[in-house]
Amino acid sequence: MERLLSIEDVAETLGLECKTIYRLIRSGELPAARVGRVHRVYRVELEAYLEQQKHRVHEEVIRIQIDTCVASVIPSASSGQALNEAQRSERSGLRPREPSRPMPRSFGVASG
Repeated sequence: MERLLSIEDVAETLGLECKTIYRLIRSGELPAARVGRVHRVYRVELEAYLEQQKHRVHEEVIRIQIDTCVASVIPSASSGQALNEAQRSERSGLRPREPSRPMPRSFGVASG
């Protein structure tokens, strides 16, 4: 027979609070059985959940690495726009336009 774990055991194993474990059970992420009025988690189900989380984290790391590589290869629209303005200015003999800055605000300071 498989070993059933209490919510407290699962929380201690994962380093989470009991209410977080109940949330995982309610959402269906962590399968559990009700024994009387309490929830129990099969050890096998907990191990499967941990394995699933490991794969999810690994996929997220890979996605971030790909996004970072793509961002470093493909220039952003703003840098491409600056390059185009610089090229146009070079052809026309004009200085590149300065980026616009907001006007300073006076905060009700009376001059005088």
